Amino acid sequence: MKRIKEIINELKSGEIPRICLISTDDKGLLTFLIERFKTAISSKHGNMEIIGYESPFLAIDSARSFSLLSKPRLLISEIKTKEIEILKKKLELAGNTYLIFSSDFIPQKELSDIKNLAIFNLKELYEIEIREIIEEIISLSGYKITEEALNLLLSFYSGNFGEILNECEKLMNYVGERRNIEQKDVLEAIVGTSREINPGEVFQVLMNGDKKIFKLTTYLKEQAKKNENLWVLLIGYINSKMRTLLELKERLKTEKLKTDPFLLTLARTLKYQKIYEIFDILREYDIPIKYGYIPRHILFDRLVLSIFLTLGYI
Repeated sequence: MKRIKEIINELKSGEIPRICLISTDDKGLLTFLIERFKTAISSKHGNMEIIGYESPFLAIDSARSFSLLSKPRLLISEIKTKEIEILKKKLELAGNTYLIFSSDFIPQKELSDIKNLAIFNLKELYEIEIREIIEEIISLSGYKITEEALNLLLSFYSGNFGEILNECEKLMNYVGERRNIEQKDVLEAIVGTSREINPGEVFQVLMNGDKKIFKLTTYLKEQAKKNENLWVLLIGYINSKMRTLLELKERLKTEKLKTDPFLLTLARTLKYQKIYEIFDILREYDIPIKYGYIPRHILFDRLVLSIFLTLGYI
């Protein structure tokens, strides 16, 4: 199963599959990959015709027919799981025609009988993959981003690749002609707080069981007056770091890692059960903090106490 970076590199080198299935639940990632396909085809052939179809059957019929126009065609259609059977048959394409099917994520074993097209089956992206893509996008746009700023930006990835791309655009517009994105820019443009306090500090004191966190939340209460979504962003940040811990625990089984020492220590010492219990707490408070009637700073304090209790600090 190919990872995202391998797919991107193949498209850059001109290796464009004539027919492919992109299977993912991340609509932002789907849009990103289709745009990469368009760029690759355009680089290889020049101008092209792009046609979307509501039915995969109509797309297949059209793909067999020669276009009246001389330029190449990219045909795109969503396909439902129950329609996947049609892809098990050999599909014929007219010259210079490319056909992309997209679907919600389908387990690889359910696609094993499909032999005649490229399958890009992407359940989730690793942080290192997102990091490389974001660095490339920012660099190609003529900007630079510091390591601290990139780490903070990635911490807000919530499973929608399109959203993190939008945040990149927001940051580049925010710094403008300065062309250099620093951690304070992420704090000001996305988090809505200042350099005096950041989500990384909140996460660290939380996981250390440091009572200092209640002083921080008092300060954050004032900051939240400028950005009412601050508490939601903090929960997203903590959730992201917990997912990173799970990834690190798996990678530590086979790799020697050099990354944030604090996260590495947590990954080595925190048991899987505790991580999953913290995920449950975050889910429990996510909706009330977003939509509930109880003041958000009070709910966040309760969330902190629940995590302290889980980790044995109280």
